[in-house]
Amino acid sequence: MDQAFRCIRSIQSEVVWMNLAKMCVQTGRLDVARVCLGRLKKACSVLALRQAMEDDSLEYQAKVAALAIELGMI
Repeated sequence: MDQAFRCIRSIQSEVVWMNLAKMCVQTGRLDVARVCLGRLKKACSVLALRQAMEDDSLEYQAKVAALAIELGMI
């Protein structure tokens, strides 16, 4: 996942960033997902994910679920 992120950092295609964000749900990489959402210009989704990441009362799977909901992966 890290290597894939380094390789596509300069790519401007929204489809690539969306697919990488969806892969982050499967792998649980919230830090990379936040960057992907930023590249997709989804400020509200970035804010929701950041709030979920900072909330210590949530379990890790709930934080990943918040990301999935923001991506429409219900």
